[in-house]
Amino acid sequence: MPVSSRMAKSVSIAWLVLAQHVCDAGAQNVPRPHVQAAAPREWTVDAKPRLRIAMNADVDFAALISLSVLPDDGIVLASDLRNNIQFFDSRGLLTKTVGRNGQGPGEFEGVDHFFRFGDTLALIDMNDATHRFTLDGQFVRSSRVATTAEQVHGFFANGDLVVGVKRLEQIPEGRWQQATEELVRITATSRVALGRFPTQEFTRLPGGKLKGNVYSPRNRVAVLRNQFCAGFAGSSTFGCYDGSGRLLWTRALTNTSPVAVTNADKEAYFNDIYTVNVGSPRKMLDDQVRWARASATFAKSLGVYGPLLAARDNALWIGPPSTDDWRRNNPNPLPERSTRWRVYSIAGELLANVTLPPRFYLLEAGADYVAGVTKDDDDLEVVLVYSLRKQ
Repeated sequence: MPVSSRMAKSVSIAWLVLAQHVCDAGAQNVPRPHVQAAAPREWTVDAKPRLRIAMNADVDFAALISLSVLPDDGIVLASDLRNNIQFFDSRGLLTKTVGRNGQGPGEFEGVDHFFRFGDTLALIDMNDATHRFTLDGQFVRSSRVATTAEQVHGFFANGDLVVGVKRLEQIPEGRWQQATEELVRITATSRVALGRFPTQEFTRLPGGKLKGNVYSPRNRVAVLRNQFCAGFAGSSTFGCYDGSGRLLWTRALTNTSPVAVTNADKEAYFNDIYTVNVGSPRKMLDDQVRWARASATFAKSLGVYGPLLAARDNALWIGPPSTDDWRRNNPNPLPERSTRWRVYSIAGELLANVTLPPRFYLLEAGADYVAGVTKDDDDLEVVLVYSLRKQ
């Protein structure tokens, strides 16, 4: 089995470029980065999850893509290997399975992304088709998304899709090259440019060939109900924009510094080739690892912060620097240590810090919960929902 090519791409520049993006978008006055003055509150999660769903003879959601906690406290899961969407009640009992492999209405070939916006569930398959369902699993419609986007970021409340297309830019900085990510809003009838943001860094190899640096900082994006937030993780700043790309506000994270790429990070990148291709001929995998070791170029830093996550209550969660974007061939890689997230309001107020437990990979946050996955002793994914306590 060949190694998957669905490796996420990454990023590099500073606040000056972010300001330039806003000027290009037509903003008259660029807000200065704001530094939060007051100490934020500390929110906590319960020691034990309020919901736990493990795979068994009757339940299989292998290669979980994402999930969402429903208004009735049930949960819906999207599985890539099973090509379906599974619904569970608040006790963790399977109540319904929808979707299957195919090209007919409500059928799909592989699950690439899974989102919930308003009262709609949206699944994007490997063929860039979008399939929409109601929250109780009723099929609504399928449509083709004509895009060469390298990254799908999410949906606005009205169903418009936000995607990112990477563009290679030449930057006169010695060996370094810089790419930008062009964000685009796809409506029912048009494509609206939202602006360009700095992203993955490249190294020029002998002979002039460019190589993307593994683990380099990237442009982080979260799509909320009616606006989006974005920031280059190589800098401490990020901003939020309205649906047309106009800058609303910026913030600068305090008490942060770039996180170095370690030798352990590099080894994890190579070891994933073995992890996700169990059963393939060992010699073939050894050859692939040798080729990867000879050709890979690594960034020096992961950046200052990690993923931006749009919470169900329209808050913005910002995670720590992570290698996750580069380890998509190892679905939902678990952080061995606890992770610390910052939570901002839609207006840019730093609401709180939240520390999540070790070996918990966050997929969704809400007003009173966090939901994600861990893995059991057999390395099978287990879904966990913890209650979130706001103090």
